[in-house]
Amino acid sequence: MIIRADITDADQSRELVENVVRDYGRLDALINNAAIFELHPIATAGYDEWRKAWQNTINTNLIGTANLTFCAAQQMIRQGGGKIINVSSPGAFRGGHDDPAYGARQTGLNAMSQALGP
Repeated sequence: MIIRADITDADQSRELVENVVRDYGRLDALINNAAIFELHPIATAGYDEWRKAWQNTINTNLIGTANLTFCAAQQMIRQGGGKIINVSSPGAFRGGHDDPAYGARQTGLNAMSQALGP
């Protein structure tokens, strides 16, 4: 079964976890791999395009992931365990000239993973 949600919507993230638990009785694993990628090179992007790319990327790739992680972790704590895996990329360490928001998101995701990890 596939359960879909827009993770940029905090309520849908919460409902996603609730629906999994309702349908399967528990949540044993969450793999955070959702991401968007929008080119926005500083040399050629307009200011509105630049801001939109940053907002969309951070909202989807970092804040959405953080909200879903919170909801899943709360459920896993209640049930006595589970695993959360965050998928990152080398962009966290070297960034990209045409997509700096994506690299910033990767770095943020890695920092969040370390902060919440064992």
